[in-house]
Amino acid sequence: IQDNGYYQDDIELPEQAREDIPEGFGVIYWDYYHVDQAFYRHYFEQHRKLGIRPLFASGVTAWLGMTPNLVKSREAIRSSLSVCREFDVDTAFVCLWRDDGGEGMPGAVLPGVQMFTEALWEENPERAAYLWEMTCSEVCGAPGHLLMLAGSMDEVVPGLSCQGLDPANPQKYLLWQDPLMGQFDADSQGVGYRAFYGKKAAELAEIPENVSEEARDALLLAHALASFLEVKSEMGIQAKQCYDHQDKAGLLALKKEIEEVALPRLTAMYALHSKLWAKYYKPFGWEVQDIRYGGLEKRLRMTALKLGAYVSGEIASIPELEQSRLSASGDLPDGNPHFSTCYSYQAIASVSGI
Repeated sequence: IQDNGYYQDDIELPEQAREDIPEGFGVIYWDYYHVDQAFYRHYFEQHRKLGIRPLFASGVTAWLGMTPNLVKSREAIRSSLSVCREFDVDTAFVCLWRDDGGEGMPGAVLPGVQMFTEALWEENPERAAYLWEMTCSEVCGAPGHLLMLAGSMDEVVPGLSCQGLDPANPQKYLLWQDPLMGQFDADSQGVGYRAFYGKKAAELAEIPENVSEEARDALLLAHALASFLEVKSEMGIQAKQCYDHQDKAGLLALKKEIEEVALPRLTAMYALHSKLWAKYYKPFGWEVQDIRYGGLEKRLRMTALKLGAYVSGEIASIPELEQSRLSASGDLPDGNPHFSTCYSYQAIASVSGI
C-alpha cells in the first residue's frame, strides 16, 4: 500500500485480511476524511467481499489547529453515515483527536459531536441540518451559525475545507510560522488572509449574553485567534515586499504595527488561553504552549528590532529578507496561491531542528 495507504481509491483488501482477524474480534473502518459517498461505498464493498461487517469510526476534525474545522466535519460525517445505512452498519462512533498540543477548548468540538448525533438518527441530510441548527443552542450552548463562525477558521475560500483528505489549516501555520523566514508566504500571496481574519474577528466580537460558559470560552479563544491573525497572517509578505522595494516608510509602519498591535494582541490571546487551559485541563501540556507563545513573541520582537535597525541605517541589510521565497513544499513558487496542511508545530516554526 502506497501514497495515502489505507485511503487509496483503488485499494483491494487482500483475502489474507480475513484470516488475520483473531476469533471474537471485530473490525473498525476508520475514516474521518472523505466527503464523497462513492469512496465509502467502495470501502464497505471491500469489507463485504471478505465477509466482514465492520464498525465505523467517523471524526470531528479537531486535530489541525486551535479551533476545529466544522465544515469538513459536517460533510464527512453526513456522507459516511448515509453510506453506513446503505450497508446496514450497526455500530458507528465519532472520534476526537487533539494532535500536536491539543490547543483548543472542549466547547468548540461539541457542535461536531452533535452533527454526528443528528446525522446518526436522521436519514434526510436537510432535516439533520435543520435539527442541528434548531437544537444547537440547547445542546452546545450557542446558536449553530455562531459556533460555525469559530468552526470555519480555515475556510478562507468557500469549499477549501473539503478539498483533499486533510483540509488546509492556515490558522495553525500562519499563527506559528516565523515572521522573517516566510515559510508559507510564497503560497499565501493573493489569498487575502488579513481581510478574512479581520472579518472573522468582527463577526466574533459580540457574543450574546445567553450562551453557555463552555461555548463562550470557545468563542472567546476563536475571536482572540482571528484578531491576532488579522495582523500576523500577512506580516511576512508585507515585510518582504517593502524590503524588496526599499520602502523604508512601509517597514517602519510594519515595525510600529508589530509593537503596538500584534504584540498586545498576542499577549491578550496568551492570557486568555492560559486562563482557559487552567479552567478545563490539567497543567500538563501547557508548558508546550508556553514555549510556543514565548518563542513567537521573541521572534516578533526580533523582527521589529531588525526592521528598525535597517531603517535607521544601523544595519545594511536583513539577510532573512534578502532570500527569495520558496513554496512551503520547497519548490519554486508558480505565482498562484496554495494551501498547506501541516500538523507539526516544529515543522511550521522552523525548517531547522528544534
